[in-house]
Amino acid sequence: MATRCKEDLCCTICHDIYKDPVILDCNHNFCRACVEDQWRKEPRTCPVCLRRQSRDLPSDMALRNACEVFLRQRAEQTVCELHKEDLKLFCKDHLQLICLICRDSKQHVGHTIRPINEEAPVIREKLQDKLKPLKDKIQELSKRKQHFIETVSHIKTQRCTAETRIGEHFQKLHQFLEKEQQNRIQALMAEEEKKMKSLKDKMAEMDREIQALSEIIASAEKQLEASDSSVLLEYKVTVKRLKHCPPVEMPELGLGALIDQAKHLGNLDFNIWNNMKNLVEYYPVILDPNTAHPELALSEDLTSVKCVNEQRIPDIPERFTSYFRVQGSDGYSSGNHSWEVEVSGKENWSVGVVSESVQRKGKMDAGNWGMYFINGKYKVVSQPETFKLLNLTNLSRVRLILDCDKETLSFHDPDTYLCLYKFTNVKSFSERLFPSFLTYNTTPLKVLPSRHF
Repeated sequence: MATRCKEDLCCTICHDIYKDPVILDCNHNFCRACVEDQWRKEPRTCPVCLRRQSRDLPSDMALRNACEVFLRQRAEQTVCELHKEDLKLFCKDHLQLICLICRDSKQHVGHTIRPINEEAPVIREKLQDKLKPLKDKIQELSKRKQHFIETVSHIKTQRCTAETRIGEHFQKLHQFLEKEQQNRIQALMAEEEKKMKSLKDKMAEMDREIQALSEIIASAEKQLEASDSSVLLEYKVTVKRLKHCPPVEMPELGLGALIDQAKHLGNLDFNIWNNMKNLVEYYPVILDPNTAHPELALSEDLTSVKCVNEQRIPDIPERFTSYFRVQGSDGYSSGNHSWEVEVSGKENWSVGVVSESVQRKGKMDAGNWGMYFINGKYKVVSQPETFKLLNLTNLSRVRLILDCDKETLSFHDPDTYLCLYKFTNVKSFSERLFPSFLTYNTTPLKVLPSRHF
């Protein structure tokens, strides 16, 4: 009876006594947590009959009460229900408590029977053994969760930093555009003032001419109103005055009288952008901070890298942890690409490329091609086939040219245009190749801006 009751009170998902039992439309019962967990992975159907559930999960209060009564009775049970004797023995075959009469009954013939006080420590030890992997898993999950919490914090820091930098850049551009707008409006107003002054000067001259002519005309018209004898007497003087009237030159507008709108408005966006080029720089390679070793710090514009004390940053799959290395943000699988690195005064550095699948957490056995300056000597290395010392001194810059189509990577001295070395076996297959930088310096190893963009 007890066994049947226990089976009736067991969830078919977790096979344990119901915890907060719910009832579905089809009248099947499950633990609330069990069925909700299953529905996160599957549609809202009954795990037994697959009927679709159309309502929320109501609690089955009667079943909950039955489970609580059963658990309470099981915890308090010390007497055999059949023989009314104390339960002093444990049947290992049926995994249940029995009395002395049960031991000799037909039901337990041939079974392994042990006293409770002997078997309980053994069971406890077995349970501890079974619990240990679960506890270890919880500990590992807790560590992993803490790692995720730190990653969330780092993401927020990244967002705040990027937001600040974006704001600063746009503020700089706004200031440039405002100044550019002011300069262009001032130039427009200056041309307006110049053209207006020229026209006003000409109009003032015309006003003086008109005034002088008007005075002569008024004098002559006044003479016309005089008596006949007076007109005749003054005629000679009047004609002489009119004859010697200074010639009047008719002013012309001439070329360029109006504002040169084409100069101010033509290709306005392009001209503003062209002037803006003096404000900005283009870097052919941008460093990816998510790949940087914890003891490397990048500049705010992500174009230089230097050594610092170890930082608390998430250890993500793409991060280098065995070498003080960082890679570029963009990878290449076709075309021709070039960039320059300023290396003057630096010791123990390397520039080159790495493949997308290069080992980031251990020894690099393959997928790395680079020029190194270590312990005062220049060399080129690619695992596992190339190691060669170079007879060079005092490089200030290194120019790298990656031709993915020809599978070559060459190193050049931009000051002398000399090719220092060329790898001819840089094979990316289906992978991308990324610019790579290694440094153990506290002074920055810097990507130089391109002069052509």
